[in-house]
Amino acid sequence: MAVWRISRTHAFPRSSPSRVDAARRPEEEVNLKALAGTSSQRSLITRLVLLLTLAAGWTDALSYLNLDRVFSSFMTGNILFVGISISQGNNALLVRAALAVAVFLIALTLGSLYLIWGSHKRTPREYRMSLARLLTVEGLLLLAFAILWQLTGDIATHPNTQVVLLGIAAFGMGLQGALVASFNLRNIVSVALTAVLVLLGMRLAHSLARQTIDEPGHTSSPFLVALIVSYTLAALVTAMWVSTPFIPCVTVAVALLLVILAPDSATAPVASKPKP
Repeated sequence: MAVWRISRTHAFPRSSPSRVDAARRPEEEVNLKALAGTSSQRSLITRLVLLLTLAAGWTDALSYLNLDRVFSSFMTGNILFVGISISQGNNALLVRAALAVAVFLIALTLGSLYLIWGSHKRTPREYRMSLARLLTVEGLLLLAFAILWQLTGDIATHPNTQVVLLGIAAFGMGLQGALVASFNLRNIVSVALTAVLVLLGMRLAHSLARQTIDEPGHTSSPFLVALIVSYTLAALVTAMWVSTPFIPCVTVAVALLLVILAPDSATAPVASKPKP
């Protein structure tokens, strides 16, 4: 699968009493300073991940608050709801939660297959346009989600439309999950933040133990905090002030524009060799 690699990655960070080369880390790290960058790969990835996390948080908040307490991107919660609904005999919750999980998985699989097929033969420009097309499909899905939402009126009185809306949103979030996963940022998927908290906790533990983490190509801790804050703010604003369903598709449209306008050097994939 073609991935945007900042550097090689490891399954787990390696502790080391020695310091990581300070001259290398700023060039490899995805951090908030990259937001002010110009054309580098890490600048583009930083902006995309923050924007898509915001879109996921907004969509999740809309779904949970208005579509009978089911998430469109946070699949851990939905899998939990599947078990709870079976134990309680709540068929309505079971249908919604199981549908969201299934649709999300299908979309993520299809999106990943799209990025994998022929990836080792793509030029940087072709790969950039592949990402742009995937973002376009996600944006159109979220636009359809918003339009159907507005046309429905009172969502609470249309349970069948709720299911359709949930399916559309889950499919869009699945495609987003595939796209962000192709960046190969350890523990960063934009559609859920549990892994981000785990990574922050591990870093805090290493810091308290006065050990460094040999983690080339890693994301900075302030960047991880920014992801959590953006997701939280999206939920807060949606719940208290602005509950319009159009914000996620607008956010994805901005991300699409960034990809289209990016130079080829910012989207050069590192393709893994296909298995014989």
